[in-house]
Amino acid sequence: MGVINFRTPYDERNQGEDIANIIEKSIENLSDNAILYRTNMEARSIIDTFTRRRIPFILLDKGYNFFEHFICKDILSYLRLSIDINSKENFLSIINKPFRYVSKANLEYIESSIEYKSPFDILIEKRDTPPYQAKKLDELKRDILYLNKISLSGAIQYIISELNYIDYLKDYGERYNQSIEELEDIVEEFKVAADGLKTIVELLSHVERVKEKIEESKEVQDGVILSTIHGVKGMEFKNVFIINSTEEIIPHKSSMEENIEEERRLFYVAVTRAIDNLYIFSPKTQKGKFKDISRFVLEGGLKSINSNNDYGIKMNDIIHHKSYGNGKVLSIDDDVIKIDFGDCVSKSFSLRVLIENNIIIMKN
Repeated sequence: MGVINFRTPYDERNQGEDIANIIEKSIENLSDNAILYRTNMEARSIIDTFTRRRIPFILLDKGYNFFEHFICKDILSYLRLSIDINSKENFLSIINKPFRYVSKANLEYIESSIEYKSPFDILIEKRDTPPYQAKKLDELKRDILYLNKISLSGAIQYIISELNYIDYLKDYGERYNQSIEELEDIVEEFKVAADGLKTIVELLSHVERVKEKIEESKEVQDGVILSTIHGVKGMEFKNVFIINSTEEIIPHKSSMEENIEEERRLFYVAVTRAIDNLYIFSPKTQKGKFKDISRFVLEGGLKSINSNNDYGIKMNDIIHHKSYGNGKVLSIDDDVIKIDFGDCVSKSFSLRVLIENNIIIMKN
């Protein structure tokens, strides 16, 4: 093996950009490169970056698209309904998530209706709709229209909390014996996917572009390989990028107590897929929460090998300091970062101390 490089980008977005930069600058044959992850959901950030940067990729799990998860589809249906309140498809998708006592007969009535008007109005005006239910439907209609008047992040949170979608997920988890934490992970990943986008229309356009890119990837002959670690057993690549090497990802939180040796073996499988160059990434934050470097990285002494210490922070980035507020990065020289806080106030700090003590956070 040639180079082993350990990197600690600030978050998954920086991680994706860092990998894209390496691939674009120094690597000729795209299919010589594999990006490996513990779970399929982690592909989302890389696919987003490669879609935006127009880097061809090949998904070994060809059917996977994060936005096709039922939770993502439900949230998107709420958002679509807010910009087209007459959409029967989106209405039928979300009206009983959570359960709102709209009967199967009324759902069939909406489905068979040929009127081009809001399904809410159709039910409100229906003769046998009780007044209290008509009132509830009218309130829900107004709430959904409100989603298109607030920020995208605000709209997503409003669906989760104010429209009680989280209650639906709790019921779903109990009914199908699925961990609510795992379902909430999907919600948090969806929020991260929408981060940086300003409007519902922008998000919907992004989701369509990702879908098209994933479909195109099935025909790509030369593209970066994206796969779970399980999916590349027995395969080797000139350059391997292991992403999200943090505690609770690898080792995965579901296996940390009972199957730690299997997790350790899986990390070893990932490391040994590389023929020439191995890049290991441990983002400092994931889904807005600070993360610890994977114990496997520390056990293998990989943290100190050719590691970069800029955490993905660059000149002109905007950061938030807990004491000094927002500032712009003027320079990074080894471990010394200089930040301009405005009003002729600029200060220098140890970048390692700022990051490892959670004193600064990146602003998008």
